[in-house]
Amino acid sequence: MDEKDILRRLKEEGERIEIPEELRPERIEKMLESVKEMQKTWEGDETIEQQTLAPKNRKWHRYTRRIAAAAAVLICIGGAYGTSQMVNSGNKSWKSDSAAESVQENNGSDPTFDAVERTEEDGASFGAVSVAKVGDMYTRAEDYEEIYDKLDEDREKWYEKIWNSFDIVKGESDGSSAGAVKEDMAEEAAPEASNAPSELGSDYSRTNLMTAGVDESDIVKTDGKYIYMLRDNRITITDIRNGVLKEAAAFRPPMNSASGRVLEMYVDEEQLIVIAQEEKTNMSASDSDSSDEDAYSSYDVYTMDSESGTTAYIYDISNPAEPKLRDTVVQDGTYHTSRKIGNILYLFTDYILDLPDVRKRDAITEDGAKDWIPSINEETVPADCIYLPESGRNSLLVSSADVTKRGKIIDTKMIVSNYVDIYVSNSSIFLYEADYSSSQSYTRIAKFALEKGMIQGVDAASVRGEINDAFAINEYQGYLRVLTTDWQDGNDINEVYVLDSDMKLTGEISGIAPGERIYSARFLKETGYFVTYRNTDPLFTVDFSDPENPRITGELKVTGFSEYLHFWGEDKLLGIGYETDPDTGNRLGIKLSMFDISDPSNVREESKKVLKGADYSPALYDYKCVLADKEKNLIGFAVEVYDTSWDEVSYQVYSYENGGFVRKMVQTLEDYYDISGYRGLYAGSRFYLAGAQKIQVYDMENEFKQEEQATE
Repeated sequence: MDEKDILRRLKEEGERIEIPEELRPERIEKMLESVKEMQKTWEGDETIEQQTLAPKNRKWHRYTRRIAAAAAVLICIGGAYGTSQMVNSGNKSWKSDSAAESVQENNGSDPTFDAVERTEEDGASFGAVSVAKVGDMYTRAEDYEEIYDKLDEDREKWYEKIWNSFDIVKGESDGSSAGAVKEDMAEEAAPEASNAPSELGSDYSRTNLMTAGVDESDIVKTDGKYIYMLRDNRITITDIRNGVLKEAAAFRPPMNSASGRVLEMYVDEEQLIVIAQEEKTNMSASDSDSSDEDAYSSYDVYTMDSESGTTAYIYDISNPAEPKLRDTVVQDGTYHTSRKIGNILYLFTDYILDLPDVRKRDAITEDGAKDWIPSINEETVPADCIYLPESGRNSLLVSSADVTKRGKIIDTKMIVSNYVDIYVSNSSIFLYEADYSSSQSYTRIAKFALEKGMIQGVDAASVRGEINDAFAINEYQGYLRVLTTDWQDGNDINEVYVLDSDMKLTGEISGIAPGERIYSARFLKETGYFVTYRNTDPLFTVDFSDPENPRITGELKVTGFSEYLHFWGEDKLLGIGYETDPDTGNRLGIKLSMFDISDPSNVREESKKVLKGADYSPALYDYKCVLADKEKNLIGFAVEVYDTSWDEVSYQVYSYENGGFVRKMVQTLEDYYDISGYRGLYAGSRFYLAGAQKIQVYDMENEFKQEEQATE
């Protein structure tokens, strides 16, 4: 079997199967190395594993166990390589032509928005000079030849992994007892979370944010006068002034393919930013001569290539009834996430690098690089804006754009790596990834400083263990606090780390809560809180006032565990999770807890409420699904009661009164399959439930009485 046959077979597998991130090769490889050893630990503890260690980011009872490790290897290898061939091949750059034409009609400008010349004088140019190294994680490329050589080297390693994995699969199928992969192993952290809408000083709700001052996109937004909602791949703008619902506008961004999907949006005063993704597919033919005289003298070989692209459409909504497309930012790659700090939009996309099917000497030229290096607003990413790891071909493309200045690209960085998670503070971007290259797990963290849209590499560090919750990493006054769960001697163990502004280790705490793992975390100034779990829920308090000597100052044990923590003012902490039987670990229902943290060294559970029979809520894993506002005294989220014979879903709203939780509203939901698509929000005295293609209205001053009007 030659190279072409290998690629053909892998491509066929990749086209048929959609591969989840947790089955990427680097993760599967680690699973296979440790599964036999770890299985001994799982045996005899099946009840606890199945009933209490629910993985993040998915509804565990609706899915079957993961496939065996051997099958996972085959699927992952075929899918990952095949997907890379399909998604990012073809001519570069990807561009939404119709979007550019629409903007030209609106402002008469060049659709590329005058990409900034690469000069060092203004310090804000596309591809400004950056540091040569980010710790031991990434090194800035000098030219496209260096990138080409690194990918070529990595391709050879990839082939070795393929054959080694086939050997492993054969061994497993010949009778080894790997069994099903542990459900919570290598599970990604929950999506990023948390907000404090009351800090914004206006009488309407905001999207629940991870970091105050760092805005995030969502599927529903309000500015107190209008509700902006994604419906059927369109954006609808509903006038809610005077409590009367009236559709003001409905439109679809000018995507030019049927595959286009509207994903999320921002609303900021008189500006609406809509983020969409498209797949563009091309078919090409190549001629080949046949050596068989009895066959046709020549034949055509047709191939289909697909390209993923992400576009931020920037609309002027000074008149919400007539939104006007003003600018676009067009970026190659699959949408990962975004953030907005002030007027600057940070757009993150995933892009798989592949060597082009041309000679190296042609590929590494400025013109040749356009066929395999991604672009932003039709400008190919410069080589010295690309950071290379020791190995890897996935990449994260990051751009910053001033959305008030015709989509002007301020800076861009492309970080080639394995899959990374992202945490964005007010002044930094942190990229972190699990490292399974040794017998012990590590998390590698790279820091990029932000200043007026410039993205500057700083340094990198490694800590033991894995980050299991998006809130378990936090920057405060230049110090990065990191909470991890490690696997040592067949047991979970937890660690606390403090890194300074240069990513140097400042302080640490080791060996916390053996046999348990971190489920949720939250930081408030110099104090951190985190929950571990086995059969009971210890809530730990950490004092970070002395970064060189962090101290655990409190530990509270209660039944159940919290999957999500949210500060309720500065003296209380709301927990949303599960109540469990302390002896068996069996789940008894979703649990609301209110912790008194007025004395961090003596935290107590002030009140709790168990929603008996309720076994799932998107609030546990997606913070944007949570409405938690102390000033308005509202706690809202969707809930599902699941049984083998019936299912019930509803949106529920609670208040916290006189030391207890009081239910204010229960509304049965129509969209049975996607309750994560509902958002509860308020403006003035009215509460709005948006989801399932409509908005319902409730009068909060009249015991949440539902008003008859509802937009379809």
